[in-house]
Amino acid sequence: LPLSFLGSVAVTPRNFLFAADLRLTDWTQIDFEGAIQQDRENAYKSTVDVNLGAEYQLSFHPTRIRAGYSSQPLPYKLVAADVDFTFVPDDGNSNTTDDASFFTRSYPEAEIATDRSFLTVGIGTLVDETVTLDVAYVHGMFERSGGAISEKWSTNRIFGTATFHF
Repeated sequence: LPLSFLGSVAVTPRNFLFAADLRLTDWTQIDFEGAIQQDRENAYKSTVDVNLGAEYQLSFHPTRIRAGYSSQPLPYKLVAADVDFTFVPDDGNSNTTDDASFFTRSYPEAEIATDRSFLTVGIGTLVDETVTLDVAYVHGMFERSGGAISEKWSTNRIFGTATFHF
């Protein structure tokens, strides 16, 4: 796994919580098997993830309103692009191994239009001092291209949890 450093801070003025963290990861240190292993420093880059969040506790009710933002840059600098097939006819000799057909793929450098980022909103409330109900909505997106390949990704998710207090 690559080396990461994480730093966080939180501030809690009356009825509020503000939190932030930064994570630096040196993805060029990743270790794996494969053709790109010899050139991993050109395939990967270091990234800094940024997470920001805020929460407000209603003063008249045990309900909390939350919002957050997260930026998680894509560490992989390449895009898997065009696939080529090379046909090599069998020479009929069972002792040779250089007559196998094969695939190759090009890996142009990615042009990042927007890095991965996520926006969140949520609400949580305490029910009868024994159950906490939380609901959150997350919208995530990124866009990149390279060669003839273009990727545009987005997601919308809703999360719900119930916590029982003993």
